[in-house]
Amino acid sequence: MYLNKREQRLETAAHAYLTKYPAGTKAQLGEVITTSGADPEDEKLLQELRGKIEKVIEARTGNIGDYDSVIERISELQDLEQQKEYFDNVLEVLEDYKPGYGKLLRLRYVEDLPAGEVATELKVVRKTFERWRPKALYEYAKISGMS
Repeated sequence: MYLNKREQRLETAAHAYLTKYPAGTKAQLGEVITTSGADPEDEKLLQELRGKIEKVIEARTGNIGDYDSVIERISELQDLEQQKEYFDNVLEVLEDYKPGYGKLLRLRYVEDLPAGEVATELKVVRKTFERWRPKALYEYAKISGMS
């Protein structure tokens, strides 16, 4: 085990009191803040855990003065990264399901290429691009559950 005895006690306290184990720093801090120990020793361990999470925030941002806003920004970044990963996965599934559609949407809406350049990249005429685009959007909505 790579944890020293103190860290093992912190981990034990966290597992004993936390009902969920969120991945984001903000959510972790929020979970620890709303949790209180059954006795003074456990309360002290939970406060130490909160301090460690705050140190992570300080290390990432260089300051802790307004760590709540920093936590919010980190949480937003994590949410955006999740959304991007989801979007990429849906485009991959779409490309496997309907070849050309995923690439069309990526070039047009992610890389922001003009319609003519997208058509050229896909090696289709502009009219084909115009016919595929609404179909690709429809299929994307179906796969992503947005329809």
